[in-house]
Amino acid sequence: PTNDYINIAIGFETATGFVAYMYDTTGKVVTQIVESQPNTQHRLTINVINLPAGTYIFEMQVKGQSAG
Repeated sequence: PTNDYINIAIGFETATGFVAYMYDTTGKVVTQIVESQPNTQHRLTINVINLPAGTYIFEMQVKGQSAG
């Protein structure tokens, strides 16, 4: 549980950018992050201060692939 920020570190085998989404349980996108700079290591800080308490789903799309 958190009430301010979520920090995520992500590593890729090859340098790439990505798009990340965070959804609420109804499927509504509550956050979208676009990282267009190719890199093998990325650090994300997601501000959740204004989101209500609950469960959220995180999805990343990298070169046409996605992982949730």
